[in-house]
Formats: sequence, structure tokens, C-alpha cells
Amino acid sequence: MTVLVIDKDTNGFGRKIVESLKSTNPGLEYELSPGAKPFLELQDINDGKYSAIVIGLPAECRGSTKSEHDSNVAVEWIEALRFGAVWEVDWTKSGKYAIRETTKSSLPIIYVHRYSIMNIDEFPGDFPDVYANRYGQGRLKKFVHKWYKSIGCNCIVLTPWEPSALAEAMNEVING
Repeated sequence: MTVLVIDKDTNGFGRKIVESLKSTNPGLEYELSPGAKPFLELQDINDGKYSAIVIGLPAECRGSTKSEHDSNVAVEWIEALRFGAVWEVDWTKSGKYAIRETTKSSLPIIYVHRYSIMNIDEFPGDFPDVYANRYGQGRLKKFVHKWYKSIGCNCIVLTPWEPSALAEAMNEVING
């Protein structure tokens, strides 16, 4: 069973996720990817090589490298893996790649939010910021979990996270 961890900081944040998971779930294999063009991991994902995906903050998505909010990149990855998409994979050849639609049981996705949930500027552009401004941290956490699950995640881990929180999320997706 192989788990793919996608985060642009493969030597920092991504490596921290892998090391944490290795210590709590040692029976699994882990691979790291920055989530950047030419998106070589997409073929392996479509071929069913990975039993789960952990998404932090990928380097790029579809046709762009920058976005108004960095978290938009993670959302596009989650939505593309869950609902299917066609992505530009090569700037020079105008190559496109079709990502197959998946279910939560066929490809579990864990999203690890890198920033404090109290910083609304670190959420995707389409996150309802009115909700964040109106409610306290407890209700906001519940809403964040529901919102990310609605776009396709199985589990969400919020910063600051403990290895046990990541282990619980991994165990939840493994056990269905």
C-alpha cells in the first residue's frame, strides 16, 4: 500500500508529513511529489498505484503556477482527483492529461491545511469568508471540515497538527 504526499516543500513540510506517517503507520510506503508540471504522478494515480493521497500545498495546478490564494492550488488538486479534469501538463507541447473521476473509497484524500484557520487570507478564494468573520474558532473548525469534505476530501488535518491527528486521519481512510 503506497501513499502519495503532494506538497511543494518536499524537503520541509512534505517531509514532515511523511516522517510523521512513517512513525505512526510504518507498514505503508510513502512517496513525495511537489505537484508540479509535467505532473508525472497523474499517470500513476490514474493507474491505481496509490491507495491514498495526502495533499498539503502543491506547487502548481492546471494551467497556472500562481493564484490569488495559494490554497486554491490544493482545492484544484482535490477537485480534479475527485471529480475528474483535463489538465495542461506541458507548456511547450500544449499537452493535456485527463484525470479520471474517483470516489472517496477508491482514492481517499487527506488534506493538511498548512496555516492557522484563523487567518482567512490563507483559505481558497471561494471559501465563504463571511462565515469565518462571524463565528468563533470552534464553529469555524467544524465548518472547515465540512467544507473540505464537500469538495472531495475524506479527512482534514488542521495546523497546528500533532502526529496523532495525522495518524488518526490515515487510519480513518485506510479502514474506510
